[in-house]
Amino acid sequence: MFETASGIHVSRDQFHLAWDPAIEPIETVASGAIVEFDCLDASGGQLTADSTEADLATLDFNRVDQVNGPIAVAGLEAGGSLQIDVLELATDSWGWTAIIPGFGLLSNDFPNPAYKVTRLTPGAARAEFWPGIELPLAPFCGEMGVAPR
Repeated sequence: MFETASGIHVSRDQFHLAWDPAIEPIETVASGAIVEFDCLDASGGQLTADSTEADLATLDFNRVDQVNGPIAVAGLEAGGSLQIDVLELATDSWGWTAIIPGFGLLSNDFPNPAYKVTRLTPGAARAEFWPGIELPLAPFCGEMGVAPR
């Protein structure tokens, strides 16, 4: 974590794997502070733009779906109101989608692995998924929440 001109920056190596109130905040900020997160993908950085279907078999599911933070807000108490404004979401230059054997709701229907990397142009509204097939890009932050009591 470091201070930037616009606020606090949370780096990719500052994550954990649970929504747990016992996890100490990595930073306490004032109300109105700007916090920037540089987040890993859902694989926890295990998959890359050069990964293959074979890499899906070696995924460590104990590193999947990491949680960044937590960030405490000075003066905010249990039961208080918290407003988060997402000022900007930016993608990397690539993204992935996969069929992971034994994982997901349709795993019985799709037992064979598949891994597809899609090149992304930052700021673009669409990406070419397959030749001639473009998909709209709508970056999202995944999950955001407050740790339980």
